Amino acid sequence: MNDHPCSNGLSPSCYGAYPDWVPRAWAYKFLRALLPKQIYPILNAGLDIPLIGTDASLPPATELPPGSIIPPNLTVPENWIPWFHMIFTTAKDPRTLFPVDWKPGDLLPITIKLPPTYQLPPLWTPQNPPHPVFLPGYSPFLTPLSQGALPPLYVQPWHPGPPHITQPEPATKWTQVFSDAYWQAYVDPSGLYPYFEWDGEKWTVIQGPSQTEKGWAHLLPKAGTTWVVDYRPTQARVTFTGGTAPIEILFTDSAENDLGSNFDSVSPQTFDLDFSLDLDLAFFSSSNIGLNITNIEFKEE
Repeated sequence: MNDHPCSNGLSPSCYGAYPDWVPRAWAYKFLRALLPKQIYPILNAGLDIPLIGTDASLPPATELPPGSIIPPNLTVPENWIPWFHMIFTTAKDPRTLFPVDWKPGDLLPITIKLPPTYQLPPLWTPQNPPHPVFLPGYSPFLTPLSQGALPPLYVQPWHPGPPHITQPEPATKWTQVFSDAYWQAYVDPSGLYPYFEWDGEKWTVIQGPSQTEKGWAHLLPKAGTTWVVDYRPTQARVTFTGGTAPIEILFTDSAENDLGSNFDSVSPQTFDLDFSLDLDLAFFSSSNIGLNITNIEFKEE
């Protein structure tokens, strides 16, 4: 699309090529952001269907979700289609969310969700993405999807704009990051320390076969995954059963700095996280053979 007038979004060059269509596209984008979705059909303004410009060409059998914007005379690459189905839980530019080494089969970045009815094509890669302004799942302002209208969108995020009603605070969002798709147990080769086992439902602390002293049981981010890259939740919540009080929990970063910890016997334990580097390690108390970790969640702002 680099040679298309709208390759940089709804820009001056796009307006110069399509002066009648660009104002309509901006109106479509803003009205979808400002108005509660329940009234889209009532307006009969096309807000509940994709906005596709004249002579645009889509891959065969493509169905785009409402909110998608396709400029006129654009041939849409097959690689773009998954981007239109993605929902982004961050205000960052979606084109920056995939790590450079992401490959087919990897977990999606933690800030990207897909509807349950949509699956990525098996060999899809995130190269050559569309401009975010064309994507229905992206907004530079974070608002829960069920809330309805977004706050007013102004030219710059720091511009106060005219007086307006302040939206309610977004609901707290806790994301489960728990299974062996995200974590792996560290097992000391000497067998002197406890370790975790995953049984498909929980992580259980097991006594090392040659264990003669106390030591922390460790969970590491799973090898080959990239979910920890630039992931900066503000709190952790760990749910558990079994073990002996107090239950000691500690998260560290890749330089072994303490990101946050808690010492309590009440489940769940919730504590603040303070990041400087990426999450690298979770420690769990050594004295708790038989401790079952039944959930790990992170709070996202």
